Amino acid sequence: MRHPLSLLALVLLAACGGDKTGGTSAAVEAKVTDSSGVSLWEYSQASWDAAPQIALSAAPLLTIGGEEGDTTLDLSAGIMGAAAASVGRLLPDGRIAIVAGQPPQIMIIDTLGKKSVVIGRAGEGPGEYRMPTQLLLVGSDTLLAFDVMRRKGVLFGLDGSSRGERDFPVAGALPIAPQIIGVLNDGTSIHRMDGFDPEPATGGDANSFQLPLPIVALIPGGARYDTLFVTKGVEMYSSTMTFQGQTAAIPRQIGFGVTPLVTVGPDAIWMTPANTFELQRRSSGGALMQIVRVALPPRAVTPADQEEYKRVFKDALERLKSMAPPALIDAEIKKLDDTRFAKTLPAVAQLLVAADGTVWANVGGSPIDTTTTWGVFGTDGELKGRVTLPKGTVFAVGTDRVIVRREDPETGLIRLEVWGLTR
Repeated sequence: MRHPLSLLALVLLAACGGDKTGGTSAAVEAKVTDSSGVSLWEYSQASWDAAPQIALSAAPLLTIGGEEGDTTLDLSAGIMGAAAASVGRLLPDGRIAIVAGQPPQIMIIDTLGKKSVVIGRAGEGPGEYRMPTQLLLVGSDTLLAFDVMRRKGVLFGLDGSSRGERDFPVAGALPIAPQIIGVLNDGTSIHRMDGFDPEPATGGDANSFQLPLPIVALIPGGARYDTLFVTKGVEMYSSTMTFQGQTAAIPRQIGFGVTPLVTVGPDAIWMTPANTFELQRRSSGGALMQIVRVALPPRAVTPADQEEYKRVFKDALERLKSMAPPALIDAEIKKLDDTRFAKTLPAVAQLLVAADGTVWANVGGSPIDTTTTWGVFGTDGELKGRVTLPKGTVFAVGTDRVIVRREDPETGLIRLEVWGLTR
């Protein structure tokens, strides 16, 4: 869901071995070392502060959705459990593909903000879907809507034409396909296989643990996933869930705890452990090629952060009452008071890659902040600039614009704001 950024001058690496420097200017430079074929780029706080500021337009160029009474473009429906930015794509011609409405509907919004094409329909037949939780761009002319209920990817042309389906097998004990991270140029899909065991490994700390997180690949038409690499998963703690007198052990995510992020570019995989500002670039086969680090100090979690965290989760749970037993939801809301919190906020809160491989990394901030700060990195890890955006999830990045998904604090309605970028 990302697109090209105009690049500043590329940084040239010197010959292998020893310490070197690289960067977009004399002020924005990285200390670069090389070990066993892996390049380590380290940016100081001063280099971060000196990075060029990318400016936004004075106001949104376009606003999509978020109008009370509009039942044709409800961007808040049908995506519970999905990452907000995963249910839409910025297309090569500048249009935007989104999942909206209840029942769910895939549509394409033109450059003027008007609905131009409706793709498929709700159902279980060819070209139909029950609950699309992800929308991916395959190549430059095909959309893949992942239907979590049917474990299928429904393929469409950008004109709305049906292009068949793709099966995604289950893996492990859960009866669902692993979450799709993205699709490489050759059609290979990359997935994350998060573990949900309620207890840590033998000898681990039940108050804070991370299960192994395999990153796997599935070739088109493949019947099994191939493991590319394994990292550490979401930071969790042991807990329980009670419903109708039955209690089950489950894991719960630590508030503001470590949440590793993985994203896929045209021909590379980027990830961050999120506990420090570190970006890892891997080949399409999973081999580690580069590590980029920025020396930014962590921010402490405050009582206000904790209260806002619980408020947001409570609102999300309330919206689930139409899909799950209300008594179960009410019990989960009460559990929010027992949430365990990390001491510091995540170093990186969101990670995405533009179509040309440019990487955008969101510096983790407080949920009560009114803006977010992003670092923009070139395909080889060079720090191109910083940008400050209004609070929200970045939905997509284009050559001269960025799309932010925002929630109206009064109505709770979701809208997309298209902001212009000036370098």
